Amino acid sequence: MNRAIYHNQREAIYILADGCCEICKKYLESFWVKPPKNPYFKQQPKQFRVINGHFHHKIPLWIGGEDKKNNLQLLCIDCHKLVHKSMPFDLYLNMELTSAQRR
Repeated sequence: MNRAIYHNQREAIYILADGCCEICKKYLESFWVKPPKNPYFKQQPKQFRVINGHFHHKIPLWIGGEDKKNNLQLLCIDCHKLVHKSMPFDLYLNMELTSAQRR
């Protein structure tokens, strides 16, 4: 996916969530940043960043999830850690099988 589109989707998710964690409703500040110059790229898109928050992939990328709005949710760092700690590994395996069956 084009990284500029990905960062625009992150901003859209942030706006839809009213800038709050989708679990605990804690407000998370955001900003746009221009990445440092890279000699290998002529033009790099600005990046949308959230302070004390992450964009969580509901279906992980490694089992076929995508960087799209319907697969991303805004979470504070604490809730994001909790989501990953509470999701048992066998559920990941089940998600992997389900993803493979859809193909």
